[in-house]
Amino acid sequence: MATSASKEQKVVASLALHGMVLPTIDELQQGQNTHGAKILRDAFVNIESQIPGITHQFLNAIIESDNSKTDLNFEQSMLRYAVTPCKEYQLDRPEKEFVRLSSRSTALKSILSRIPDDIGDRSKFLNTIKSIASAIKEMLDALNDVCKKHKDFKKLLEVQKKEFIQQSKNFSDTLKRYFKEENADAVFESANRLINYTNAILRNIRMISAK
Repeated sequence: MATSASKEQKVVASLALHGMVLPTIDELQQGQNTHGAKILRDAFVNIESQIPGITHQFLNAIIESDNSKTDLNFEQSMLRYAVTPCKEYQLDRPEKEFVRLSSRSTALKSILSRIPDDIGDRSKFLNTIKSIASAIKEMLDALNDVCKKHKDFKKLLEVQKKEFIQQSKNFSDTLKRYFKEENADAVFESANRLINYTNAILRNIRMISAK
């Protein structure tokens, strides 16, 4: 879902891939068929890099094909899962600006994860929207602080920053349409995309720091 326009800076963040599929495959690698698990792992990583968001779509298709047996809404489930710690999106940098960015991103994802529970109550949902707007601003402030204090990060994070801002605007537009059309699924999908763009920033920082 989240990827830069530059091949050199291409960073894919997919909670479906990094938080669900790969950990499951890694568990399989601990068993007997480690070679097969590695092939499967590499295949998912490669296809996600070529078609960002494909893992999310793949899992969603599986759930939808079984709709007759379950009432599970995949987009809602992914939102609730967003607060689950994922190593790919955890920052290890000790500097306070990175700690602050990590904290702000976690706060944003936590608020977004509440949408499925709050959207049915208009008053509560309006308060949640206000909290999301504040969390987005705080996330950007923290990101700007990192770029200001670490010039080498500024250029490399510019693509993710622009994409994050654009998806924030898209999310805002989706909310406006929701109050006219009441399409909750569109809100869930847009919120999940915003989470993936948030994670793309974190993953890019991890990759830069590891070099």
